[in-house]
Amino acid sequence: MTSFTGKDQLFTRLEANNTTAFSGAVTGTNMTRTSWDTTNNADNSVQLGKLYYRFPVGDRLNVIVDAIGGEFYDNFNTFNPLFSSTPIGSLSRFGRFSPIYRASNTSSASNTGSGVSAIFKLTDTITLSGGYLARRGSDPSDGKALFDGSYGALAQLAFQPNKDFTLGLTYAHSYLRGANNDGDVVVSGSYGSAFANNPFNSTAATPVNTTANHYGIEANYRFSPLFTLGGWVGYTQAIAENTSGANVNRGDKADIWNWAVTLEVV
Repeated sequence: MTSFTGKDQLFTRLEANNTTAFSGAVTGTNMTRTSWDTTNNADNSVQLGKLYYRFPVGDRLNVIVDAIGGEFYDNFNTFNPLFSSTPIGSLSRFGRFSPIYRASNTSSASNTGSGVSAIFKLTDTITLSGGYLARRGSDPSDGKALFDGSYGALAQLAFQPNKDFTLGLTYAHSYLRGANNDGDVVVSGSYGSAFANNPFNSTAATPVNTTANHYGIEANYRFSPLFTLGGWVGYTQAIAENTSGANVNRGDKADIWNWAVTLEVV
């Protein structure tokens, strides 16, 4: 970590991981994944996992520029503070936070996630956040890059009337190109069932470009220093944008729901 002014932050992270992802061939579903597993670095090689620059603009606005490894859940409040951390939070990947914060789906490939996010404090109790992340923003190839490939955009309104209660309203839009263009279509961020992640059965042979609109409500309340109750409800509507997939018509839709109730004890 480096700071040039005392208020900004240049962050660089080198990472290595050979933890098996409990999904796919191992268990047949992403619902068994742990919070720290990986699908990208099984040989334990060291790679540049994250690079961003965060800086303030005035007293109320903070801007994050992600070069590599950008994720909405790193940039914004996920309303699940005791469970959201990778090394010391929830054991379950799903238990960390709502899948809406993986709307960019940048974690499906190495050295991905490029874009800009901003957090604006409207009042002492209300915060407005927004961001755009491209899965392969550094790749100029056709069907990739910042504005031609898979991406996610997210907007969030956070309300915190006191130190114990927080409430969030979140909307995200994602566009995921088919497998022969920009990686796998993973609508739900590698959390849920095969249908929730790939509702139109996009494959390399029959790729289906997919858009998705995600809506979420998140809340967290600390009853005491020892007990915190939280949770979320999320709804996603996925839409097929082409007809190359088998038995798929352009405009076909899929409805996906997710929810959780969390109890944190410290």
